[in-house]
Amino acid sequence: MQKIFILLIGVFFASVSQAQSHKNVPSINDCVGKNFSVVAWVVEDTMGMANLTQGAVQTAIDDLNASFGDICVTFNLCDYTVLPNARQTKPNINSEAKEIATIHQVKNVINLYFVEEVIADASLTIAELGDTILPDLNNPLTNAIFVPKSTATDGATINYALGKFFGLNYTHFNGDELADASNCATAGDKICDTPADPGGTDDGACHLSYHPTSPNLDANGHYYVPDVCNFMSWYSPGCRSSFTNEQYNKMAEVILKGRNYLW
Repeated sequence: MQKIFILLIGVFFASVSQAQSHKNVPSINDCVGKNFSVVAWVVEDTMGMANLTQGAVQTAIDDLNASFGDICVTFNLCDYTVLPNARQTKPNINSEAKEIATIHQVKNVINLYFVEEVIADASLTIAELGDTILPDLNNPLTNAIFVPKSTATDGATINYALGKFFGLNYTHFNGDELADASNCATAGDKICDTPADPGGTDDGACHLSYHPTSPNLDANGHYYVPDVCNFMSWYSPGCRSSFTNEQYNKMAEVILKGRNYLW
């Protein structure tokens, strides 16, 4: 009996050690101390209805402030404007979205555009930073974020949007990260304290269930254990509620060096 107990204790500590090695969680390096001005543009639908109140937009801003407080970043809604532009209430990212952002934009602030639907992207559209921290200032979408009105107050989508705005990828980006995180610096989202994510789904109650075309095992035969609660995952909005320390650090770097022109 004593040998069994000792064996169980050994297994427990080995598991903890492996988890700590996998996560390798650093501290959050920067208290940024930055307040961003946000301008909200709400595009009317084909019936001329905004379908999103200023109070609902403020709720989205409040969600951001709760999540970004860990790096001392706040957001201030400084303007709310309804655009009578029903032709573009479902903009395509390569045409109408750029047109809207070119005509209706305040320079050097974050411009949030709330529309009925974003064509060619189920969540939002935004100018990608890729592997750099420097945005393309010649792109009209650089300071623009398009968000479906239906997701404005779910908390998860707006945080996902600002995560992308500040340089993060979604957690199953590239889809080739190994479960043991041995290639985490060059694969997946290139953030090492987010577990490898094959792009699965959940059952709506935050219990993992894999998509039929997504693998349960990585290339080495190890099971994926993704974080369904990470803002940058594509699991149910009700599950997503947090960033990791390395994600915060990456966003702090982009805020301080890449998007330091914003006020």
